[in-house]
Amino acid sequence: MTRIVMAAMLLAACAREKPPAPAGTSEPAAPADTMVLSAPGGRTIWLTAGRTATDSSGASCRERGIEIRSSDDTVRVPLLYTGDIPTVVNDSTIEARLWLHCVAGDPHRVNLRTGQPVRHKP
Repeated sequence: MTRIVMAAMLLAACAREKPPAPAGTSEPAAPADTMVLSAPGGRTIWLTAGRTATDSSGASCRERGIEIRSSDDTVRVPLLYTGDIPTVVNDSTIEARLWLHCVAGDPHRVNLRTGQPVRHKP
């Protein structure tokens, strides 16, 4: 019976709503989606809302997601957040640097059709 009570208490605690942020400490609104690049095949590259990150000194930055858009489809690039503008590599690939904790990391090549990123070591 004790396990059932503990489980019920745990579920109740998880179900609580997040308390409102104290006045003046709310997180700034996410930036609007921004088109940053025209790619081959009528595709456009957009930076999306992404996430707020913090570096080792406590300074914050915005690491943004990437979407590849065309008149027919929108493809989200999974698990690649950046603070840079991607560049065109060729007619099927762009390159974007992965950012983590406001620090630029390795470049990733992204397939324009599938959105699949692959780490690139120059």
